[in-house]
Amino acid sequence: MRQNVIMYCSKCGYKLGDDAVFCSKCGERVKAEPTAPKSNVFTNKCESCGAFLKKLTPNHYICEYCGSEYFLNNEREVESSKITDKEIWDLFCKAAEFETQNNFQAELQCLRSIEGKVRDNALYLVKLGRAYRRNDMLQQAVECYEKAKEINPEYASIYTNMGAVYVLTNRPKDAEAACRKGIELMSRNRKEYTDSDYAVAHSNLAVALGKQGKKEEAKKYLKIAEDNGYKNGDAVRKMIGIKKGWFF
Repeated sequence: MRQNVIMYCSKCGYKLGDDAVFCSKCGERVKAEPTAPKSNVFTNKCESCGAFLKKLTPNHYICEYCGSEYFLNNEREVESSKITDKEIWDLFCKAAEFETQNNFQAELQCLRSIEGKVRDNALYLVKLGRAYRRNDMLQQAVECYEKAKEINPEYASIYTNMGAVYVLTNRPKDAEAACRKGIELMSRNRKEYTDSDYAVAHSNLAVALGKQGKKEEAKKYLKIAEDNGYKNGDAVRKMIGIKKGWFF
């Protein structure tokens, strides 16, 4: 079970989640030393970056920050692992810094520089797809998400990001279906996804519904997004032509 450890950003003082790698408010990297497993004992923390791991199956865990994978035996010991190379992890962190600076071209260039090393990593493909989308390279983004689905079809963020592409390409029904799929997967393992992931998924669904004229339903999902910390609700309302009322 995930431990509830309260941390605060050393730069802005914002309250962080127990597995935070970057501050969701200012983008500062959390200065915490990675926790490496002792021998083959499973600790539910990533040996490469120190983040908590997500359970894919009872004996298969993955780190959604750096993509490292761990395979356990029946005694709950690490039988084998695929640890993300430090060079790759450092480039993930560098790309995240460019993202917080809204320098999306540099983010994309950074991620593409390691493309040949991590093409079988669903997390990397989602990051790369998002970077392509931010640079208006939508076909390349879709290709990344489709490849990520082949690797890990249960990874909810694939579908919520795909929904964003469908919105941009005027396919709101497809966007709705993709976002609902992502939300369904997140809801099954709610603790494995951040409030930001959950909020963005519901915001994307609200946009998809609003683009179809389903404005009352869009308001409901936008409220869920804002209840989970989404900050751009007014921009979404303007985009789909709804107003902020007493309850929404």
